[in-house]
Amino acid sequence: MVPAAQWGFASSPVIYGDKVIVQADVQKDSFLGAFDIETGKELWRTPRNDVPTFGTPAVAPYTAGGARRWQVVVNGWKHIGGYDLETGKELWRLKGGGDIPVPTPVSAMDWSSSPTRTARGGPSTPSAPMRPAT
Repeated sequence: MVPAAQWGFASSPVIYGDKVIVQADVQKDSFLGAFDIETGKELWRTPRNDVPTFGTPAVAPYTAGGARRWQVVVNGWKHIGGYDLETGKELWRLKGGGDIPVPTPVSAMDWSSSPTRTARGGPSTPSAPMRPAT
């Protein structure tokens, strides 16, 4: 826990197909979850060992190893990661997301980038362009 890093919830939900994706990086019990858009039923919940951040998740193609599916890419303080859209299983991680990241990851043409500007103007790591191995 990082008591000084709690200013309220700021991540926006993302609607993709029949799912609502929520990134809840909070003081305790952080998670990434998917919910049915019609019923609100929880489809999956993946615990995240992170501290409060303000990034909104992004849905992007996942093509590593010839796969053709969708992933949820999230920014975090401790790591940036990709999670399977259907199951919530972690697909990959990149350590060191930055100091309380705010930006939403972006994706284009099989590349993802996770900018790491910070909420409090402290040290940050540069943007991390990523392309899954094919």
